[in-house]
Amino acid sequence: MPVISLDDIRCRLVGAKSPGTIRYYSAMLNHLETYNGSEQLDLAKITPQFVSGFGDHLFTSGLSLSTINLFKMAFRAVMKEAFGPELKTQFKAAFKNVGSRNNATTNCITCRDIRKLTGHSLNGFPVLDKTRSLFIYCLISGGIDFTTLQSMCGTNSLHPEIPHQEFIISEFQTRHNRPFSAFVAKLTAENYRHNLMQLGHTCGLSQPLHPGSALDGWIAVAREIGLSPEEIASVVHDAAEIAAHSGVHADITHEKRLKTLEQTADSIIDIKTRWHVMRCHDITPAEITHAINQQALPVSSHITTFTIPTEFTKGSKLMESMLFFNSSASDAIRIRTFLGSKAHIYQFAGSDIPAHISDNEMKTLMILCDLPDTTLSCYFPDRSPLPPDIAIGSQARIIHGSLSGYVGVINAVSPGRYRVSLTFPSLGTARVLATRPRQFRRLWHTF
Repeated sequence: MPVISLDDIRCRLVGAKSPGTIRYYSAMLNHLETYNGSEQLDLAKITPQFVSGFGDHLFTSGLSLSTINLFKMAFRAVMKEAFGPELKTQFKAAFKNVGSRNNATTNCITCRDIRKLTGHSLNGFPVLDKTRSLFIYCLISGGIDFTTLQSMCGTNSLHPEIPHQEFIISEFQTRHNRPFSAFVAKLTAENYRHNLMQLGHTCGLSQPLHPGSALDGWIAVAREIGLSPEEIASVVHDAAEIAAHSGVHADITHEKRLKTLEQTADSIIDIKTRWHVMRCHDITPAEITHAINQQALPVSSHITTFTIPTEFTKGSKLMESMLFFNSSASDAIRIRTFLGSKAHIYQFAGSDIPAHISDNEMKTLMILCDLPDTTLSCYFPDRSPLPPDIAIGSQARIIHGSLSGYVGVINAVSPGRYRVSLTFPSLGTARVLATRPRQFRRLWHTF
């Protein structure tokens, strides 16, 4: 087998990787050279025992387990190119115990499992529901371990850094009428581990759930959304290790760490409220709305609903069965799980994430349904009363009614109802009052 130069690998990284990633790989290569005893590495030496020994070397050097795993994956990544396609079998054999970015077989919790965990209905399982909130808090906090979190709660030093953490604490208080920190402080490590095993089984996860799954899951999500190794390390508290062993200062600020936490948290729990739509089958929109108002659904916050008035559905069974609702994606998933086959919540193609409708599109729909201004203000309290680009003097085309097709000039605007007064040069001094939201304009404003 060929002999490769670790210095050559360092040179190739310069043009192919970002500065932060180069520092991360350089730290790994420095350790590899020390372990190998030379910058010349014979590929014949790379066996499962060699890879395992490299992990032991990293451990005795004082690195944490999370950093060891990251460095071993980086070792695998650079060696894949060195082995090449002709030595593919030997490469797989050597790194059979090291996961890769695209490896589907793993003993760690997967991103799919995390989505299943956050969306599963736990009605009737209050202990498991509380345990899930605790686990997700650890997860979105960068995989913080239970004992550290418990210590924070016991000493009143638990201070949320990102909105998602505040959301979980507030949701816990609302759903269980008990402070989050009080629950964590009194829970034993053994009970937490036992509850997690039951939680994973109840949610049908592909792998057993345990306290260390929070860190494994966070790293899995971070890699899925494309975060760099440096960004990952900045959150799992190993930035100092990377800087110390690479010989280069890692430019990781507190703001950058918080941004990384928020990016991954957005992929785990979506706390933003958006409009979604469902089609009801064995239940009516009115029945679901009543259940929501009676707090009979497993949701974490208030949900607003809207149905198209019967005078606008024109007897369409499809439109009569539609229910629009404003909620977070997490609540939409919980509603979907709770209702089962009774209703279908539309989702993005090729994804299990509920599709959302923009506020502008919902405002347009409500205006077309002739909702009064007072009702629109309840749905959208911060809405702009007048679209800024409907201006006096601009052109608009009539698309409905006896003047359909005529193009007029706007000479007056009513901000409350999106109404405009139009004059038509071809018709003399004739004026027409027209109503049309700006979202349906094409080349001209259309009314």
